[in-house]
Amino acid sequence: MMVYVRAEREADWPLHIQAKKFMMPCFFAAGHINYARYGLYYLRSMKALSSVDQKHFMQSEHVTP
Repeated sequence: MMVYVRAEREADWPLHIQAKKFMMPCFFAAGHINYARYGLYYLRSMKALSSVDQKHFMQSEHVTP
C-alpha cells in the first residue's frame, strides 16, 4: 500500500500501475468486491489508452502540484 502512496506523491505513472496490480489480490482476499471489480476495469482501461494519452501520463500530467 505504501508503494501506491509513493507513486502518487512522486507522480510516477508506471509505479502507480504496478502498485494497483499488486493491490488487486488484497482486494479479492479481503472481500472488497467493488474495489476488485472496478480495479480490474481501471487497469484494463489504462492499458487501452492511446499513445498520446499515455505520453501525457508518463509526463506526470495526471497530478496536480
